[in-house]
Amino acid sequence: MLVALLVLSVILALAQLVPPAPLSASATPTQFSAQRAMPHLEAIAHQSRYAGSPGHTAAREHLIDAIAALGLEPEVQSTTVVQRWPGATRFEVGTVQNVLVRLAGTASTGAIALDGHYDSGPTAPGAADCGGCVATLLETLRALRAGPPLQNDVIFVFADAEETGDLGAHAFVTQHPWNQDVRLAINFEATGNQGPSVLYSTNHNNQRLIAGFVSASPHPVAHSFASAFLHWLPMLRGGCDLEEFMDRGSAGLGFALAGNTTGYHTKLDNVQTFDRRSLQHQGSYALALVQYFGNQDLTTLQTSNTKSQSAVYFNVLPKVVVYYSTAWAMPLAAAVSLLYLGVVGLGLRRRQLSLKGLLVGAIVFGISAIAAVLLAALLWWGIKTANSNLQVTMVGHYRTLHYFVGLVCFTVALMAIAQLWLQKKLSLSNRIAGALLVWDGLMLLTSAQTPDISYLFTFPLLFSLLLLGWQLLDPRFRLGSWVHILALTLAALPGTLLLLPAMVTPNLAWMLRFEYASPLPFLALSLIFVVLLMGLLIPHVEVLTANPRQALRPSRSDWSRRWLLPGLLLLASGLIFSVATATSGFDADHPRPNLIAYELNVDSGEATWVSEDAQLDDWTAQFFPAQTPKTAYETFLGMRTQAFQAPAPIVPLAAPDVELLSDTVSGRDRRLHLRLTSPRQAVNLHGEIAAGGVITAATVNGQEMDLAPFPLEARDHLAFSYYNLPPDGIDLILTVQSAQPLQLTLRDTSYGPPQIPDQAIAPRPADKMPAAVSERDPTAVMKTFRL
Repeated sequence: MLVALLVLSVILALAQLVPPAPLSASATPTQFSAQRAMPHLEAIAHQSRYAGSPGHTAAREHLIDAIAALGLEPEVQSTTVVQRWPGATRFEVGTVQNVLVRLAGTASTGAIALDGHYDSGPTAPGAADCGGCVATLLETLRALRAGPPLQNDVIFVFADAEETGDLGAHAFVTQHPWNQDVRLAINFEATGNQGPSVLYSTNHNNQRLIAGFVSASPHPVAHSFASAFLHWLPMLRGGCDLEEFMDRGSAGLGFALAGNTTGYHTKLDNVQTFDRRSLQHQGSYALALVQYFGNQDLTTLQTSNTKSQSAVYFNVLPKVVVYYSTAWAMPLAAAVSLLYLGVVGLGLRRRQLSLKGLLVGAIVFGISAIAAVLLAALLWWGIKTANSNLQVTMVGHYRTLHYFVGLVCFTVALMAIAQLWLQKKLSLSNRIAGALLVWDGLMLLTSAQTPDISYLFTFPLLFSLLLLGWQLLDPRFRLGSWVHILALTLAALPGTLLLLPAMVTPNLAWMLRFEYASPLPFLALSLIFVVLLMGLLIPHVEVLTANPRQALRPSRSDWSRRWLLPGLLLLASGLIFSVATATSGFDADHPRPNLIAYELNVDSGEATWVSEDAQLDDWTAQFFPAQTPKTAYETFLGMRTQAFQAPAPIVPLAAPDVELLSDTVSGRDRRLHLRLTSPRQAVNLHGEIAAGGVITAATVNGQEMDLAPFPLEARDHLAFSYYNLPPDGIDLILTVQSAQPLQLTLRDTSYGPPQIPDQAIAPRPADKMPAAVSERDPTAVMKTFRL
């Protein structure tokens, strides 16, 4: 009975993550309909839309036509923009064409910006990332036009070049006058092509914003843990338009899809695999929130920077979100801590607890939790090392969910074993109170330092303390009673409802993103939620391993009964791992990502095939001699890695060029005006400048590269990447304090392999696809100039 109730609680927790059913095209005109939005998605997501590509141009033209068809006048913001992430040593620069349209309000208190980027990565059609965002905005625009006008202005920002450093959003917030009116930005993103749309990011001082979100959203999925996690790890902020708005004082709500990460930046991110329910969920947010905040006083969204104006928020049931001020986090924690002290005092007075036993229980729980996560991480690392199919360049693997379920079973088994080992050495009450002592410490720590996530500890601890208090007070508390079984289930319910959704989304997607960038087994970090939950389930483990006819205090189960639970869990994990490994191969429905790059160095007269794949397969092997080892390789972004490298035929490709328009000297300063071009019309251009002296100023097409953050001794070098290079090139103006010749190395990049005379390249098979996240088979030509 207990197992069935626990399974039901898990199902209830995961039901929070089910997106709503899509509405048909027959829905009323003022409703958002995923079916009505689909033609827009089909029009733009049949090919890649990287900046400068034909698909990119076609998508922009579709946006302009779709907006004009609604009787509105779109504006195209075409400009050069310069971006540099904090701590970065290079600049991201590009030509962007944002498509904008503004709905005027009747008595505006500011503007709401709805943002979604229309470009995609070079490796994917980008149906979810972020064609679905564009379709969401267009259908929302149509629905708003069908309804009554709003009080506030609404600005639709179809942003360009998000995939190359948020360049479009950065251009809007730094150069367009409309941004001065923006009080609230609502952004849509995707790091997968299925699942719910989760409120993954928002600004500080957000209590009024969250209150409005909860009131207006028909299917809210949100937990403040996600937003707090982003604030902990600033490296996750890059690549999100929303941060551009919030960094400049706007309130912000960011929503993202994070299910099925194997569709992220791969050809599987297509119209056929995109979940219509996810599109409906995005649209339900967009329309409802604009209608709500469109008639509110936007000046009240951010009125104070005090902690009392920020909110803790989380789902407890599907469509049910609880929120309260972060100012309540510490008082709630203090009250629960007092309850803990009271329960412990009761146990000590009744001699059912001892200080020594409680401390031993806490230490054993803490050590076993850490050990379980580390052993699971080691196991996952071993599985990935042994299985080359898991070493491909993509975010996650087709069997990642299977492996994760196996890791959960393995971790639960380890935690159960630790408790069974302690069973005859320590009373159940001491083991429970010891684990709850760890929970109490985590609750107090998070409430004081990061109150956004304190709810994960406060409410599960509260219910577990109530159960422990009942156990200590009631001498008739027995395993066999259905009343007590129900009490055990209710006590575990808050932990299940809060921890499992936080573990699954978007946390799993983030861990898989980390694993893409590093060989470390980051996926295992998500198991922290599992070991914490096991601290609440100590009495449940006792029920499942003890003789039901005996009292809960003490337990003296026979050997077979005690070890049946961990044994079954270990067996289940082994079977899951075996099945996942046996089916981890690739086929046309589950294509293997791979990457081959062609690099031509005009200066040395050498050409090279390069692949950063973990291993060669039967397609990439055609470019490399047998037994080619991996060797040190430095990417054009300055990152050092290991890659397969082999000589390639010389293809007569035109090299990037520099035209010296002017060269003047004034005192110590030398000013150079250069025109940089790609005669072969490559879409991207990357530059490295060694000046031999201090670079005091640099502009691209009149846009300044701010050198002030760099220390003076580092200003003799300058690096930049220019995306969507104009056909006639770009103007680079440098001011240098040096009489030495300046060295400029240019590398232009296009997508697709070069045409090699007298050498046939086997076509890419159906079960292969361009590498996820990495560039799609780039062809690069490099040349160095001395000026």
